Amino acid sequence: MAGALLNMITSSAGDAGWFAQHRQDPGYAEWRAQQDAKAQTDPALAEKLRQLDQRMAQIEQRGGTPESAPQAAGGGGFSWLVLFVLVAGLALLWLARRRRGRTGVSGSPVTNAPQAGPNPFRRGMVLAVDPSPFLLGGSAVGISPPETASTTVAAVSQLREGDLTLWRLYLPDGKTFLQLHLDPSGTPDECRWFNKVDEVTPGNADEWGFWLEPGSGTIGWPVFQTKDGQEYARAWTPGQSWAAPQTLAERIDAPEGLVERRITCMLYASPTGVPEPAPPTRYLLVAAVEQGRQAWIELHVGIDINPASLNLPMAADRRTGVLA
Repeated sequence: MAGALLNMITSSAGDAGWFAQHRQDPGYAEWRAQQDAKAQTDPALAEKLRQLDQRMAQIEQRGGTPESAPQAAGGGGFSWLVLFVLVAGLALLWLARRRRGRTGVSGSPVTNAPQAGPNPFRRGMVLAVDPSPFLLGGSAVGISPPETASTTVAAVSQLREGDLTLWRLYLPDGKTFLQLHLDPSGTPDECRWFNKVDEVTPGNADEWGFWLEPGSGTIGWPVFQTKDGQEYARAWTPGQSWAAPQTLAERIDAPEGLVERRITCMLYASPTGVPEPAPPTRYLLVAAVEQGRQAWIELHVGIDINPASLNLPMAADRRTGVLA
């Protein structure tokens, strides 16, 4: 718990109140000594501890702790609270890993395929591509306009999690897909164009933990910053604290056959600052992909696309089928 609060110390002044309240507890003293030792070789941790001390000094000057500070009962509250949080955290970690079907980086990830459902799209279908959103957005969008006025669909996938169903139309370049959500009538009510901009393969358990650790993994941070310095706020479950990513089971109808994957992802967004009719929002989709015995991290940037501009077949004209 102390580590989680320390990680948020730069974004919330109230977090220091809990540390100030338990400053004299033996458990806190032991934890702080460990952090001070690590800070000798970790400049980022040293900076967080410096900010923590500064915040606690401000609180003590005011003669109290913020009302938002977490409270613990009893003189030995720190030790019992930490013990409770550790036990609860281990239980949640076990449940999360069981749900994801992961056996660790060296193990074989398990992919549960989505339930079969209506398949309104097919490989080989032709899509009209309107370059206007890309041209109007320019560098603020950061996605090159399509080179041709039309393109074909190389693969079709269905993603499911509970009642949520999404569709992806993968294009022949291997790095672009359109992600759609359909209303009850089968008509697209949301369509986004995504381009892959980066791919990372973590090399060990610590590197995977950086991305996926429950409660602190990068995929779930309230703000995500890319290599170029662009910051994106979390679009799914906005807020100032960590949020669990979505886990979607994907079944792809690809030329080589049926492909099953598990995607653990979070969507972020940033305003483009360009007036309409240019796209007002640029999206960042950060995803951990598990396929067979392989796993990797993908980053995609995207914008909203008017589904009508794609010349998709009307709901009544679509063939009935399943991705099975």
